[in-house]
Amino acid sequence: MGSPQTELGIYTGVFVCMFTTNVRELFRKTIKEGIKK
Repeated sequence: MGSPQTELGIYTGVFVCMFTTNVRELFRKTIKEGIKK
C-alpha cells in the first residue's frame, strides 16, 4: 500500500491525461465547426 501522496499523484496524473484528451477532442470539433461557417 503506497502513501496517500503517491496515490494522489497517480490520480492527478490520470485526471490530467483524461482532461487534456477531452479538451483536445473538443478543440478539434470546435475548429472543424469554425471552418464550416
